[in-house]
Amino acid sequence: MDPSEEPAEQPTPEMTGENWIADGVPPARDARFTWYHELPAEALAREIFSRKNRGAALVTLKRPELHRGYFNGTVLISEEEFADARRELLDLPGVSVLDGDEHEITLPRMADGRLYPAVVVAVANATAVAEIKSLPAFESIEPLFVAQDGVGCSLPPYVPNPADGEISDNRIPWTYRHLGIVQAWDLGHSVDRPGYPVRIGVVDTGVFPSEQQLIEVFDWDSRRSHSHQTVVPKRWDDCGHGTRIAGLAAAPLDIQNIYPRKIVGIAYGANLTTVKYNSGVVATGGSRTALVSAINLAVGEGARIVNLALGMTYASTFVYDNIVAVYNTTQTIFVCAAGTFVPSVVFPASMPHVLAAAAVRSRDAADPQAGYELYSGPFPESASGPEVDFAAVNGDGDIPTTGGSAGAGGGVNVTSIGGSSSATAHMSGILALAWANQFDAPRSQVISRLRQSGSLRLIAGEENLTPGTSTRVGYGIPDAYLAAGGFRHASIYGPSTVLPGASYTLTAETDGWLPFNYLWDTGEHGRSVTVTAGASGTMNHSVTVTNPLDGTTIQVPHTVVISGTHRRILYSDPPIVHFPPYPFAGGTYDDKVNYGVSMPPGCAVLNVLGQRVVNVGGRYQNDGPPLRSLYLAWVHGFTVDRPGGVSPQSLTVDVRTWHGGVNAIRLKVHYVISEPDGVDGNVPGATVHGWYPA
Repeated sequence: MDPSEEPAEQPTPEMTGENWIADGVPPARDARFTWYHELPAEALAREIFSRKNRGAALVTLKRPELHRGYFNGTVLISEEEFADARRELLDLPGVSVLDGDEHEITLPRMADGRLYPAVVVAVANATAVAEIKSLPAFESIEPLFVAQDGVGCSLPPYVPNPADGEISDNRIPWTYRHLGIVQAWDLGHSVDRPGYPVRIGVVDTGVFPSEQQLIEVFDWDSRRSHSHQTVVPKRWDDCGHGTRIAGLAAAPLDIQNIYPRKIVGIAYGANLTTVKYNSGVVATGGSRTALVSAINLAVGEGARIVNLALGMTYASTFVYDNIVAVYNTTQTIFVCAAGTFVPSVVFPASMPHVLAAAAVRSRDAADPQAGYELYSGPFPESASGPEVDFAAVNGDGDIPTTGGSAGAGGGVNVTSIGGSSSATAHMSGILALAWANQFDAPRSQVISRLRQSGSLRLIAGEENLTPGTSTRVGYGIPDAYLAAGGFRHASIYGPSTVLPGASYTLTAETDGWLPFNYLWDTGEHGRSVTVTAGASGTMNHSVTVTNPLDGTTIQVPHTVVISGTHRRILYSDPPIVHFPPYPFAGGTYDDKVNYGVSMPPGCAVLNVLGQRVVNVGGRYQNDGPPLRSLYLAWVHGFTVDRPGGVSPQSLTVDVRTWHGGVNAIRLKVHYVISEPDGVDGNVPGATVHGWYPA
């Protein structure tokens, strides 16, 4: 659709309910999370005294009368109050300042220019932990280090997949076709650098110094830049996870073929900053303070997209506050991993300020239409849940990415990647492709376009939902081509029937967001045309829509019947019926009714309602008035809606029904239609007759 006609943007989620509860008093911590400091004493002590953490803890402080020490861009404890609280903390038996590397204990400055109100300490025993929690100025305590050693540091062998593509002797992972990435490359204003000038920031384990594709190949194009930074003593990747993420998201195209065969990244023209904060996915050397420093460094270098393929079992006060601080003061989009081999979505993917990426398994790498399925089991390869925003496509060891040069400090020329880490790399690259084509667009607009591109149609168990309503994968699988400015569908909106001599307007609509070119059969070039009807008969119209970026064209016909009209009722056939599988087993159901079914030319749907029916003697009879929605407490209910983008002739309807497990729900769609005189709009097998009441 034309930008001028674009619907109002939906803002990215904010801190729901986090408003001041009184003058100067912020709310308590978000109850949707399990925070470290809220754990039972024994569980918290286990976390703090784990093999990795060994008593290193991060304690945040506040005024005694407040819920927080930092909120809404401001440190809420004065420097004098903080100094007193810090002194009281360090006076406790078994609590001392941590004697560690400065990279691990540097605290960031907040939006008001003051240091975040926290102290990094060494705790001697569980009794000291309990004493800290009893301090009047105590806000939270959590382990300093993120988690266990060595997670995600293998370089699994890549199993070549015949569905992969190739460009200039660089391998194109098969997932790119499933996600519309290859098509999106042709949409770039600079087609040789898709994703430019967006900068992707990968906060992870760094990159291998031997990975020429992420270092030397960048230098072949002076317009594009890369930067490999660290906030820990070791500069380069000693794990492999960061190298794999950065390569899949943004490895540049090796057109000179100097180095061993590699892959091409999703946004292979984008700028790249990697920052090492860790030596494992959630592992060695990765403190929470280093993580926040790495985020700030990436954002400071201009990263609009920050990739966080990491996870924590519980919510960190320190990390949460600092992500929110960046979110509220910049246009940064955080992309976080839902979690790999864990039972539910991890933190920080659970935050409303980030895009949480999960992965779904493809049923056929060679066929994007073969469908997808969620990972299952108590510890699935990718977690899913209500916190997830999008699902990228995954395989089993066959998504190639950069692994460093064999025998030169890396591991293998091409390795593979999977789990929700793979999903974050895919999503970061797609976001860069979308943002690059309108570099000045605000974050909310980019996210809105990505949401509009999402689809649940081919995900098993989700296919009958509307994107955004899934409680497992959010908006579903994104389409990089649509998000970056392409379009796949076009239609004509306007009357199907008019009276002789009447004037009517037809308007072309698409599922894209760019201003496209239009050519009507009348020779006019606007998005809309106005026509005067002749005598009785039909008038056939068409419009050709062209995308100026890649030249894609779609031609759409539309027939207008010139005649008198009348109203009529049709009912969907057969009825929708959902029974409880056993007593008190309620359920919610989403049915797509008559998808793709259309009435004859000239007919138009004026309204759709739900009509409850009852079975009397083997025949369904109407039970109550037709309604758009119904809620009968503890019994059943429904909502009936027309999805956007369907033509007036289409009978397509979305129906959501529910019952409480006591009574079944039985429903027909009640179509109010307009019909030309002498035309029968009934479609046997999809609808049955009914007459509009006088």
